[in-house]
Amino acid sequence: MSAQKPTVLHVIPGLGLGGAEAMLTNLATAPGRRSTPIVVDLLKGGANALRLRDAGVPLYELGVHGPLSFLLALRRLARLIGELKPDVVQ
Repeated sequence: MSAQKPTVLHVIPGLGLGGAEAMLTNLATAPGRRSTPIVVDLLKGGANALRLRDAGVPLYELGVHGPLSFLLALRRLARLIGELKPDVVQ
């Protein structure tokens, strides 16, 4: 009997060309990974967003563009966590 892979929900401010963004993308798309990744991008778009989508990684983009949209995004993030029920939020 094999145990199911844990689901890890990764939250990142953006998916541009930075180092943290590239590392998350590499981690989420790595072959043989020991967890099931889900990525939440507080912004929208970016070079690594396309890579994640192409690899089939679930990607939620919250589209933050100012203080009010940030508050709404936090509410949506809380709702996503409740719906997706990940084992870990990073």
